[in-house]
Amino acid sequence: AQAEALAAATNARTPRPTHDDVLAALRAIREWPQQRRPNVCVPRCPEKGPHAVRRAPGGASAPFVEGVCLGLAPNRSGSCTIASWSRRCPELTRLVTRWARATLPDNSDEDDDDDDGPASFPFASIQINHNYAARAHVDAHNLGPSRIIALGAHSGGELWTADRGVLDARGAWRGFDGNSAHRTEPFEGERFSVILFTPDAYNRLSRAVCAEALALGLSAVSTDATSDDAYFRRFRDLGAVDEASFDAFTARHFKANPPRTGAGALSVETTGYAAGRGWGWIAWHDPAPPPRGAVVRADDDDDDALLERCGSSVVRRFPRNQTGLHVVELDVRATPSGELALRLLSVERFGLYQHTAAESRRFHDWALSRPSHRVVVACITDTAMAKTRPLPRICYDALAALGAPEDLTLVGYREPFAFVGLAGAPRGAAAYALDAGKKQSKDLLRIDATLAAADDAGQGTYELRDVATTRLHVLDHLRDATVDDDDTGETGDDRGGEPADHVGGAVARRGPNPKRRRRGGS
Repeated sequence: AQAEALAAATNARTPRPTHDDVLAALRAIREWPQQRRPNVCVPRCPEKGPHAVRRAPGGASAPFVEGVCLGLAPNRSGSCTIASWSRRCPELTRLVTRWARATLPDNSDEDDDDDDGPASFPFASIQINHNYAARAHVDAHNLGPSRIIALGAHSGGELWTADRGVLDARGAWRGFDGNSAHRTEPFEGERFSVILFTPDAYNRLSRAVCAEALALGLSAVSTDATSDDAYFRRFRDLGAVDEASFDAFTARHFKANPPRTGAGALSVETTGYAAGRGWGWIAWHDPAPPPRGAVVRADDDDDDALLERCGSSVVRRFPRNQTGLHVVELDVRATPSGELALRLLSVERFGLYQHTAAESRRFHDWALSRPSHRVVVACITDTAMAKTRPLPRICYDALAALGAPEDLTLVGYREPFAFVGLAGAPRGAAAYALDAGKKQSKDLLRIDATLAAADDAGQGTYELRDVATTRLHVLDHLRDATVDDDDTGETGDDRGGEPADHVGGAVARRGPNPKRRRRGGS
C-alpha cells in the first residue's frame, strides 16, 4: 500500500520519473512476494556478512526468491493475462513503464543485436528482483530481446551472459538475449534488478486484456495472433520442416556429398530437432572392416546395424530425436602401406539433456581420461541441452581437454553442434561448428578434416589439417528441390553449401533467437 501510494504521488507530480523515484517506490515494499523460481535458484550458501549476496532462501528444495512480475503474465490457455501484482498495484506498474520509456536509450545508440529495432524498445512484461543472485539459466516465455538495469547501493552484481560477456547494468540499461544463458555475479549491498521483456504470447490477448495492458503503459501487446510485430518476427521460429521432405533431402544430400576419403579422413554432419527431428553421422577412414564387439554401448542402439561402409570410410549414423551428445572414440593406426587409418574404439551418448549434472560430470571425467591423441568426434541429433538448463562449465572444460578453442563457450538449445578433437591437444587444435543464433535452427552443419602426423613433433603426435566447415540452410534446399521437381521432374542439386564464416573453427553467429522461455531472473 505504501509503495502504491508513493507511485501514485510520483505519477501525479511528473511524466518522466527518475531512477530515484522508482528506487524509492521499490524500497517502500515492506514485504516482498515470494516467487517460486527453480530455474534461477542455487543451493543455500553461508552468509558472509550483513549485506552478503542472497540466493534461494530455501535452497534447491524450496526455490523461492523475492520478486514481482508486472505487466503481462502467461496463462495456461496459451495467452496472457494481467499479472496479479499489476492488478493490485496499477500505479506502481504505470510508474515503472513511464520511467522505462523516459530512460531507455534509443536502440540505434546501443551496441547490441537490436540496432535495427524500433527507436523505443517495446516490452510487455517487467520482472523486478530483490536482493538475490540468479544462477545461470535460460528464460521461459520470453521472445528473447530484453533490457536490464540494477538500482540500489551495491557493488558487484554484473550480468554474465554466454554470448555477450559481462554487462554492468548498475544505473544503466543494458540489452541482452534472455534466451541465451545468463546469471548474476555475486554482489554486496542492496540490489533491485528490473528486466523488460516480451512473452511469446504477447499477440494472443483478449481485447479486454489488451486494453488494460495499454492503459498500464505496456507497448508490445496485440490481439492479432496471426501476425507478429515486425520487430519480433525475426525472433520466432517461422519455418516448418516436413519430415518426409527432410528425409528425401538428406538421402540426396548424402549421396551427392559422401564423407571425405583418404588417409586420416574425418567427417561429421548434424542438425538439431527443428530440422526434421534431427540428423547426424560421423565417418572416418578405415579400409579394414569395422571390428565387431569392440563398441562400448552407452545406449540401446544396435551399433552394428548403424555402421555402414562408404568407400574407404566407415559411417556411424545416429537415430533422430535422441537428446544429448553423441561421441565416437577412434584410435590411430598405420596400414601396411603406411597410411593413417582410424579404428573404432567406442560409441557413447552422454545424456546431458535429461541428467545434466551427472552426465556432465561423466562426460568431463571420460574426456580427461582419454589417452593422449585419441581422436574424439561428436555431434547431436536433437539437442545437447535442456531449454532452461544450460550446460555447466565442466562440459566446456571437457571439450577444452580435447583441444576446443577458447571461444567455444555456448552450445544452445536445439542448435546443431559438431566437433572434431584430439585428447590432450592444445587449445585451438580442435574444430567445431555450431549455429549460435539462439533459435530453432534449420541449418545442417558439416566438418571435414584430415588427421596427419604433426610436423617437427614426436612420434605418435597428430594434428587436424585441411579443415572445412560448411552450412546448409535446409529450408532453402527443400524449396529448391520443390521448384526443380515442378520444372524438370528432377530433384534439386544438394551439393556443396555455403562455407561457414568461422573463428577458431566456430560458425559465426547468425541472428537473434526466436523462442525460449522463463521470466528474467538476473
